[in-house]
Amino acid sequence: PPSMLKAKYDLVVVGGGPVGVTAALRGAEFGYSTILIDATPPRQFQFTGPTGLYSKALRDSALRLDVPVLRSMGIVDAAIWAQVNEFVQQILRKSGDNNMKALCLNNVPHLRGMGRLRPSDDARCSVEVAYRRGESITLRSDNVLLASGSRAVRLAALEQWYTTPLGGHVRCCDSDSIKQIDFLPRKVVVVGGGIIAIEFARIFAQLAAEVTMVVRAADLPKSLARVGIDNQIGYLLQADLRAAGITLLFESEIASAQGDCGKATPSPRARGATGRLRLEVVQTGTAEVREELEADLVLTATGRKAVTDGLGLDALGIEIRPNGDLA
Repeated sequence: PPSMLKAKYDLVVVGGGPVGVTAALRGAEFGYSTILIDATPPRQFQFTGPTGLYSKALRDSALRLDVPVLRSMGIVDAAIWAQVNEFVQQILRKSGDNNMKALCLNNVPHLRGMGRLRPSDDARCSVEVAYRRGESITLRSDNVLLASGSRAVRLAALEQWYTTPLGGHVRCCDSDSIKQIDFLPRKVVVVGGGIIAIEFARIFAQLAAEVTMVVRAADLPKSLARVGIDNQIGYLLQADLRAAGITLLFESEIASAQGDCGKATPSPRARGATGRLRLEVVQTGTAEVREELEADLVLTATGRKAVTDGLGLDALGIEIRPNGDLA
């Protein structure tokens, strides 16, 4: 309980992802009194990280099942996905439990809430933690480590579809909200040419989906070069994706999307709903229409933005760039 916490710590870590947990454990190892502030939503396992662990859990789960064989046995997609999801939850739960045990063994307390930096007169730093509606506690510290992570960047052309159900399911996800998927897709379009996009394309191909990647760059090596990946590795990954049956559309981007009998803003129960989005793909740079794709799941993995809003940095005179990075 917050009432049992110390008033001052040597180190306050804000963020319960992999970096935050590792930093808190290392601080305790060096003999610092350390506390971890974690803003994981109430219904989500703590200390399981953001997208990274989920994708690994989904990958491992996909490798344990042979979807075509299960379908040939008459097992419906809903039952197959229920099994996949159960495997995923087991992996997430185990990882979260292991991190929780490590924190306990190293005497690192944790507080579930939102941390915000505040000016302090009697310490180098103060962190106000809102841990319950209308309730907060202020912790003083000589050092604060911000490990608040990042959030996915969403495409403006698909903005409404990230939250609008179609055929009973939300059909468009980013690399964070993909964790909420509740069905087994058969046709998947992945927008992006980075590591996250490649990883999920391979995962859904393993789950027997027909996968198409829409990439703005001329090829995968050029797309991956932006994050420092060697060209030769890029070509190997490109060949591997094609060998897995994944269609690659280069110098392409999504201009618009429609669903539910062509309506741009559909009613989830509208008559004639197909449960699929129709995507207009255009040539990068010219906006010339290339083709139309259909998908019952669209995953956008077109970058991430640092989570620095709400941390109180502006009140301390720390400048934040438009992309969330510190100036």
